[in-house]
Amino acid sequence: MTWRIEIDHRAEREIAKLPDDVLRRVLARVQSLASEPFPHGVKKLKGGGYRLRVGDYRILYDTLTAKRLIIIYAVGHRRDVYR
Repeated sequence: MTWRIEIDHRAEREIAKLPDDVLRRVLARVQSLASEPFPHGVKKLKGGGYRLRVGDYRILYDTLTAKRLIIIYAVGHRRDVYR
């Protein structure tokens, strides 16, 4: 059973600024979250939510298990995304 994915407006703007090669890899990982919301290598963050690595970039997201919903709230380079 698949999960729905929603991308926050902030994350949409961050995704639009990514280089083309990184953009393809990030979008592929985002789409794969629909079938596996907690893939190998995902890390639970202390403040809540999860982190998924894509090379030097990170996808930060949260889940609503009852609604089977994934909300992506930040995407960016590892040096900037946690600020």
